[in-house]
Amino acid sequence: MRPVALLILLLPLCFSCSDDDGETAPPYVTTLGELLTGDGGKAVTFIPDGNTPRNVTSTHSGLVADSLYRVLVRALYTEENNVHLQQVAAVLSPMPRHIAEEKQKCDPVKVLALWSSGRYVNMRLALQTATEPHAFAFIEKGIEELPDGTRCLRLHLYHDRGDNPEYYTRETHLSCPIYQYADASRPEEQRLRQGQDSVYFTITTYHGDQEIRLPYNN
Repeated sequence: MRPVALLILLLPLCFSCSDDDGETAPPYVTTLGELLTGDGGKAVTFIPDGNTPRNVTSTHSGLVADSLYRVLVRALYTEENNVHLQQVAAVLSPMPRHIAEEKQKCDPVKVLALWSSGRYVNMRLALQTATEPHAFAFIEKGIEELPDGTRCLRLHLYHDRGDNPEYYTRETHLSCPIYQYADASRPEEQRLRQGQDSVYFTITTYHGDQEIRLPYNN
């Protein structure tokens, strides 16, 4: 498998502020979610993680028609179930895949945060880098049954920093899709059960491999 190359971006922070005359600025928030497009490649629906879908009132076009994007947005929730998206940044979210051991690359990163939002395992990472893109993927290590009868999915972050020297630190977000592991089309013994099973995610850091257990709540 050829991992996807990602050009590292500095992403916007969540904030609220007041202007000079004392009036409070609109309550914009920064959140992860899914952006759906309609005919013509225009954004029509934004689904914030853990919340209900919202109609997009701002103009975001030139995308692939009838598609779903994983995004980090700076958003203003308005009445009548609408949302105005001030900033939109794509978040890399490739499906986990088996990668031959001799082709696996796990250059170290610093884990700033890792959490589950139902359909995804999300991470915020600090990378030591220069100006070239890094390559990321999610290595599927398989599903195994534990002695207590529960199942665990084991995943490992693939990271290839290429020829980048470690000049400075940049942050990036990644999202690993996990909703497919509950699909009824999978063999029963290779299916995760909501509220029972777990995801064990391993990330190689500068202090060795860090394994984090997360409940499977797709």
